[in-house]
Amino acid sequence: MAIKEVRASDLVRLSMEAYAKEVIEDRSLPDFRDGLKISQRRILYYMWSEGLVATGNFKASANVVGGVLGKLHAHGDTSAYDTLVRLNDNIVSPVFGDGDGWGSPFTEAAAMRYTKTKLSAFGERFCQDMEVADWIPTYSGEWQEPVIIPAPLPYALLAGMSGIAVAVATSIPGHNLTELVNTFIQVLRGEQDLDKLIGTTLLGPESKTGGVVVSSLDEIRDMYRKGRGKIRWRCSYTVTFDKKNNAWALVITSIPEAFALDSWLAKMKAHAQNGMLQIENESCANDPIRLVITFDNVAFFQDVIEPSLYCSDNYNFNLIAKAGERAVDISLQHHSLLSWIDAWLTWREEIEVKLVRTSIAHLTKDLYREEIKLWATEHIDPIIELIRNSEAPIKDLKASFYLEDAQAKIVAEMPLQAISKLSRAKQEKTVKALRSEIEAETKKLAKPKFLVENSLKSLLKYDVKGRVAQIDYEDTTSGALKVSLLKSDGKPNYWAIETAKPRSLYQIGAELSLRKRIMNPYLGIVNAQSGLVTVTEKGEVRRWSLSDLAEKDIGYPYVGILPPERQQLLLSLNNGLWGNFSMEQRVSTWTTKLIHSGEDKVLSAVGMDKGDIVWVHSEMSLESVTCEWDTLARSNKTGWRLRGSKNVRLLVIPKGYSIAIAEEPLWDSDTTPKLFRYSFSQLSKPTKLVIDQFLNAKFYYVYNPDDDKRLLLCIAQDGTRSLMTGFEIKSTAADLIQTYVI
Repeated sequence: MAIKEVRASDLVRLSMEAYAKEVIEDRSLPDFRDGLKISQRRILYYMWSEGLVATGNFKASANVVGGVLGKLHAHGDTSAYDTLVRLNDNIVSPVFGDGDGWGSPFTEAAAMRYTKTKLSAFGERFCQDMEVADWIPTYSGEWQEPVIIPAPLPYALLAGMSGIAVAVATSIPGHNLTELVNTFIQVLRGEQDLDKLIGTTLLGPESKTGGVVVSSLDEIRDMYRKGRGKIRWRCSYTVTFDKKNNAWALVITSIPEAFALDSWLAKMKAHAQNGMLQIENESCANDPIRLVITFDNVAFFQDVIEPSLYCSDNYNFNLIAKAGERAVDISLQHHSLLSWIDAWLTWREEIEVKLVRTSIAHLTKDLYREEIKLWATEHIDPIIELIRNSEAPIKDLKASFYLEDAQAKIVAEMPLQAISKLSRAKQEKTVKALRSEIEAETKKLAKPKFLVENSLKSLLKYDVKGRVAQIDYEDTTSGALKVSLLKSDGKPNYWAIETAKPRSLYQIGAELSLRKRIMNPYLGIVNAQSGLVTVTEKGEVRRWSLSDLAEKDIGYPYVGILPPERQQLLLSLNNGLWGNFSMEQRVSTWTTKLIHSGEDKVLSAVGMDKGDIVWVHSEMSLESVTCEWDTLARSNKTGWRLRGSKNVRLLVIPKGYSIAIAEEPLWDSDTTPKLFRYSFSQLSKPTKLVIDQFLNAKFYYVYNPDDDKRLLLCIAQDGTRSLMTGFEIKSTAADLIQTYVI
């Protein structure tokens, strides 16, 4: 016996390659064509081959698992049964389980000996094209199994799927059947712009347990375009106020699949023990999820309860599937949604052509038999006489009528009674009908796309539940909830805004400092969709994402909050100079230009765009400049100085916006203070009265006269911050968007 020397590194590499190949092929990743892992494919094929169709009888799950393991899948029974349970546990499932023993998304299924199963109507349709599948031997070599089920839709995109192989993982969310089918049809008809498909035809991911997708439409489109990303989910809930008991009730009616229910319940129970809330689980068979939380502290709800209703770990989106045959070189493809659909449609066209050609082959065989029968109508009597008296009818038929073996066999196997009843007219009609069918089927070969579209449309009847998970691109429920909280007649509500009084402007400011209760006005409120640029009084410039500002405690005050979409950055210093810098310049370049001397500080920094009004003011004077690039260009080099004054401050009034000027704080007076309002056209050329009012005022408010529902980030001088929509911070006449102290 020869001993072969092998390097340890080579042995490890070869072993790892073999293991990786086995995991990828036989366990973890779906194929892009039928969208199934191999264990799922084998279960569905076994049930189809055993005749466990939707109209048939149920079969014990233990028998199904045993048959799959014995013939097709040499793995553990527990994993096989788990796969069977998951196939049964989807919005549109290929497997139908008998009784309640199959559990729910929140309860485990009973043991396999207690449950029964069969294919659902959708599962039967999923497997009905098995005739044109390609086949390979099973692991024992005794039977054959399909390489791929000729599926009418990739199951992974419909039901969702995850899997971890060696050095690769897939994480695919489910989708609504109707939306998915219509998306495939649109791409089949030539649509290649995902932006036109996502948000209209395909709204977004689906979850069998419900919940709400709160990723923005742009985020979802980008995710499908790249084939990877994260999906943001939250629970579906409502909030009501009980005047009699002076308490709020939060009712959660559905949760996303990615929501960690057990850990969330543990946290809520801990708060209940501390007396902050009461929690009751009213879930039942008719309402699988119904959790009721009663609370009386609105601030606690805003700070603690509501944020916990969002999934802490966003659902990872990773469109990876394998393409290739088992025992052949397999390539792993990281798909965009469009590339997956395009590749699948090309493959499905080949399947449709195979189906038509198979149908033509069957019809041709039938035609061959019927044409022989038609010939027999012309020779009925001699045929009957020959068959009655012959000991070898096939041989004698061939000799007497010059027939081929197949033709003679067809005639010889016909009962004499059937031959005697042959009618030439009836037989000619049958032959003509078969020829017409063959001609019609042959014409279909020229239109494979039409065949694919009809196949896809045939699936729509299985979408009986419709969309389960909600889509809320702007997460408007949270905003509507805050509006409902305003109507409380109970304990003090920090979010309460009396829209009929200007005092509401301060009440929002107080909300920004819930914990410290620092009574100071905002430094600024800006559109927070795409991140921010901030400038400190020492001239430090930083870019922040919304998540940064939500998670980090910034230890210095903000002097300016700048929407990145603004094209220019205006700065004023305490030496009286002010100037503008292009927003396209690098932050490091800005920082060197902001400091004119060691003692100079940045007093204000605001973003502006073409057409805005720039007010440059001090305690004594005010200049109004319409923002045109030619007018402001020279300030890049030398800066501008307001005559006779230092401590120059800047105010940008966006095009179309207005100003409200108050002579005293809106919250310190028992009576409603005077609030002077001026339109944009009045502000472009302010009169002496407007200038005097502005310089003598303690506070002013820049607001949008139209309804503005964008997400806004509010930051106070103490660094506390809060997210709101424009709808939530309405003043008497309009939406407040920016506030400064003079």
